[in-house]
Amino acid sequence: METAKKNYKGLIILLALVLIIIIGVVYANADKGSDQEERIACTMDAMMCPDGSYVGRSGPKCEFVCPENTEENKKPVINSITPTSGKVGTIVEISGDNLAGFEGDLDAWITNDKGEKAFLAGIGSVPREDGIIKVEIDSKLCTVVTTYSGLECPSYMTIIPGVYSIYTAPWGKESNKVEFTVTK
Repeated sequence: METAKKNYKGLIILLALVLIIIIGVVYANADKGSDQEERIACTMDAMMCPDGSYVGRSGPKCEFVCPENTEENKKPVINSITPTSGKVGTIVEISGDNLAGFEGDLDAWITNDKGEKAFLAGIGSVPREDGIIKVEIDSKLCTVVTTYSGLECPSYMTIIPGVYSIYTAPWGKESNKVEFTVTK
């Protein structure tokens, strides 16, 4: 009978230890939270990254995480244009970084004060190492890119004297805008 009591006490101690371990594991995992029980809602603010892109808060700590600054995601930047004004027909040199687009395209865009935009096809087809794009400010510019399709331009923007903004958008990443004044 003594042996049965000792075995019974040992079994109770063993069950108590197992129960304590189970409670400890459940408590430790409960601290981490589960996706279904504790979802964190991050605020909707944004931060500008060094490459010029914007990111929102994300992850379990609602942190801003900028993409790695690799060659593929560097934002194009216009450092200067020469000249900054001229008549229709003026050739403008756009100088900057990360300006080359698909297959080395060196094109730009121009917008008027109404927000209408037109395409400025780069002059010359060889990608330049010096970061310069040359474009001509024509009197009538296509509002879409038809370079690769070969289709006729569906609509044009007429260039008249006034202040315009010139920018590049290789790989869908828009550069800063620089003013150009079309004179009479």
